Amino acid sequence: MPVQLEDQTRTVTLDPESLLEWLRTASTEVPKHVNGQRLSDFLKRRDKTYGDCQQDVFLADFARFHRTCRSIEDAIENLKAYGLRVSQLQIDDKLAYDVLKVGKGYALSKDVLGFTLKTLRDMQATELQYAEEAIASLCEQMDWHLTGPVDKGEVSKDVRKTVKANTATGKGTSAQLKDLAKLAYYEPIRNRLMNHGFIVSPRGTALGAVFPEKDWVDGTGVPFFDTTAKQTTDALMKKYELLGDTPEALTRLLMPRKKRMEGEDPLASAVGCICVSWTRHERNGKTLYIPVLGLSGVTEQKPNLGFFEKTCRHLGLPTSLSLEPYAQRFEFTAHEDVGPASRAVRDKVTEMSELEKTGVKKDSEAYLALKKEKEVLDKRKKELMEADGIRRVAEQTQFDIEKVLVTNYETMLQRTNLCAIQYRARELLRLRKPSRQALMSYVSFRESKDSKHLEAALLQPRTTPGVDLWICFWHSFNCAEPAALICASSYFGDGCDVEVCFPYEGLSDAGPFSNRPKETCPWCATVELGFRSVTKNTGGVDGSLSSGSWLTELTLNTGSEPKKKLSLRGGFDAFDDNNAIMQSTSHTLGGSQQGGGLVRNKDLDEEAYGAVVKTKIGRVRSMYYLLGLMDPKVVALDRPLFPWQTPARFKFKGLKD
Repeated sequence: MPVQLEDQTRTVTLDPESLLEWLRTASTEVPKHVNGQRLSDFLKRRDKTYGDCQQDVFLADFARFHRTCRSIEDAIENLKAYGLRVSQLQIDDKLAYDVLKVGKGYALSKDVLGFTLKTLRDMQATELQYAEEAIASLCEQMDWHLTGPVDKGEVSKDVRKTVKANTATGKGTSAQLKDLAKLAYYEPIRNRLMNHGFIVSPRGTALGAVFPEKDWVDGTGVPFFDTTAKQTTDALMKKYELLGDTPEALTRLLMPRKKRMEGEDPLASAVGCICVSWTRHERNGKTLYIPVLGLSGVTEQKPNLGFFEKTCRHLGLPTSLSLEPYAQRFEFTAHEDVGPASRAVRDKVTEMSELEKTGVKKDSEAYLALKKEKEVLDKRKKELMEADGIRRVAEQTQFDIEKVLVTNYETMLQRTNLCAIQYRARELLRLRKPSRQALMSYVSFRESKDSKHLEAALLQPRTTPGVDLWICFWHSFNCAEPAALICASSYFGDGCDVEVCFPYEGLSDAGPFSNRPKETCPWCATVELGFRSVTKNTGGVDGSLSSGSWLTELTLNTGSEPKKKLSLRGGFDAFDDNNAIMQSTSHTLGGSQQGGGLVRNKDLDEEAYGAVVKTKIGRVRSMYYLLGLMDPKVVALDRPLFPWQTPARFKFKGLKD
């Protein structure tokens, strides 16, 4: 049904001419963008009936539709230009030599040349697939905006009923029901965000969304993050009801409208962390801060290998996620006395048997003497074997731990080599490049710990070789921040680092002001450039909830990182817990003295990062430095916006509505 106008006597279908006539009854000034094919499409293909005095409501609806469609069209044209560029690349021996920085006179081995060419061809195929997937996602979103009701962000009663039935008690364990709830939230949240004019991430990746263009901030010459960033971000959360406990809050869309927040309803705990990440771009000398939304663990389907490969593809990373094989096998050497002790027992048994054959009875003094000697030997053998059993378990445990940690180390090296080859090629060919945070997350990605002996709260001694990537109970692609990066990279056609991320608490009571901050998780604290942290609040949680006042501070990893390169020749040891990176990490995660230290939002008292976590984060960041990933040159800030085909409206100083 088309867009209609209803007055006291009748309901009529609006066309461009009658619409303008109706709008002018309220104001002679009609916005310039209310015309053309986009207006005709909106009137014919969307469904809503407006009251006679609802001109402002129509203008707001159409302005949102107009801006969103324009943004999607801009992104599609940019991605088409990028795809064309990638399809025309020439992958040859010369490029391979240039990537490896070797002269023409140097003869590369067939293996090295073949590996490099394969890596480059895989990269070209991956980039073409990325462009196709990103364009397809945007086209799907365009179709969504061109059809159906104008207001279609609400959750229908049928959907609520189905979801409630699927997550009812008895349908599975508590963990299983929570997993089902996360999947159930994907479509309603995605629809609500699109209805607000957000550009969402492609299906098959974690849910993220770029805020509407009207929320972007021109930060040219303004110390944005030193002044109004917190207030601006809180205002966005409230404006779009992204957080809170009301029926309309994004993180509670599927909660029962009655008896809310009672018991252990899995629909109350589907979104643990929701964050607003600010990327920074350059456009004709102007600095634009663009907010991007991320939600932890909200996916369309349970993540599998294809999910993680697509994640890497859209972040501009290699899609190889295989682990380096561990060549060593567990071998156990029994104690040197076990063999002789076993032989002694066997010999004594033989001696007793031979004695029996001579007719000596078992209750004879000679036989009983041998039996007593055997009991002594049996006891000695048992003691030795029990000690060996204990030692075997300990050695097997240590072997299992070292196998995982060494595999982590070797895999990080292998993935870094892949990234280095591709990054060099991307620079030479002028292709999109991944962000520093994405590179770090990829290199250290390990979906599972693969050892029951590794624990997030357990610190391995430095004598254990390898790298412990089990710094918390989830992996480096599981957080809300990577979801935001995926969406930004897909939409803009280039990698985007986040200058500062603002995480919010999605599970617990958000309070009437809906602005409860959350401590940044250990993985995000490891890879992000900067993030908003929670500090001790005088009135505690209850006081902050009721007042809406939360004491926070900005934590900037880049602020304490060494400014000069730390060379191995100069003595930098990534495996020394007293190296410069370990010290800077400890300093950063300790927070400012004025704030009393960084704390968790659940009680505003418990330290956000304990000694074990700080050490683990420092060790992983030391590896990043060893691998060259902390090079400031790879930070993806101030990259041109829509770099492959710049929209005409950006070709001047500022944004044009």
